[in-house]
Amino acid sequence: MTRTPTMVLALAAGLVACGDDAPAETDSGTETSTETGDEAFVSVVQESIEGGVVLSGYSHSGRMTMVGGRLSSAPGVDPGGPGTVYWLEDGQLCRQRNVSDQTLWWIDGTGDDAWFAVGEAGTILRYDGESVHDESVETDAIFYGMRASEPSIVVGGDPFGTQQGEIWQREEDGSWTRIHEELAGVAFKIHEDWIVGTGVAWQLMPDGSLEEHFPPNNARLLTVRRRAEDDVWAVGGSAAPIVLHWDGTAWEEVAYAAACGNGGLNGVWTEPGGDVWVAGFFGAMARYDGTQWDCNTPPVTFEHLHATWRHEGQQWWGGGALLSAGGETAVLGRLGAAPLDLPVVDCEL
Repeated sequence: MTRTPTMVLALAAGLVACGDDAPAETDSGTETSTETGDEAFVSVVQESIEGGVVLSGYSHSGRMTMVGGRLSSAPGVDPGGPGTVYWLEDGQLCRQRNVSDQTLWWIDGTGDDAWFAVGEAGTILRYDGESVHDESVETDAIFYGMRASEPSIVVGGDPFGTQQGEIWQREEDGSWTRIHEELAGVAFKIHEDWIVGTGVAWQLMPDGSLEEHFPPNNARLLTVRRRAEDDVWAVGGSAAPIVLHWDGTAWEEVAYAAACGNGGLNGVWTEPGGDVWVAGFFGAMARYDGTQWDCNTPPVTFEHLHATWRHEGQQWWGGGALLSAGGETAVLGRLGAAPLDLPVVDCEL
């Protein structure tokens, strides 16, 4: 069963991004609404943001930081980049381009102002609250996911060549060591001790070894969230959405509501005792309460969404022109009490 929550749609048309010395300009769109009992609002915060797609977001110390960049115009031949960092500050969306030469695929931290961001061609950036430090390593792998908590772990692989995965660990002296290579599939994401990827899923044990819990039907899993030892959620798929739940013994497929979209899912977010939130292609934004799915029909945007995360009690989504060669524009969505109208300005970390 699919319910349609109350919705406010605000489309930012003709958005102009300005430099430090010029005022930012935005245009407001029209609003539409649909009634439900939960009185929540989903709004498209901004569309067609120049600077590159948003691929992940991280909430920390009252701030929200996102990473992404320009996607490759020829995947497997030419790398994407440059990488872009976005963040909320003083009621505006700050954007710093060219933070790295490569596209940044994931960001994570430990709750304070410090964070790591990882991306293509072995890119690893560490932000200490004041400046960005380059800790990149020599590898052809694309780093798609990372865990900032110690020991910090980065996961990725080569999806266009060997189609194998690898895992790196940060040592006490700040160096990085490859602890697993030539894995059976590209590793896309890690959350706590769970890693998922192309037809693969592992638990990373305290001694650094991997315990296999491969998904049924060689499922392509892109993101994972662990709530408990017997409560893990993963999503993925290409032509069709896949939602899997680990009950401590085996994976079980959870039916996804057709009204919420029929394309692959890229992102999932949940926490102990909370709902499961997903992000996917063609504007897929949905919530699962353990019994049924909630989503907007039709979706508030048909842009593609790559990740979803929580910030100050509100759910956010990020994405953009994911299926366009050389994709350079982003979209942000938010579940909250009212639509936002964020000016976009160029800033410096």
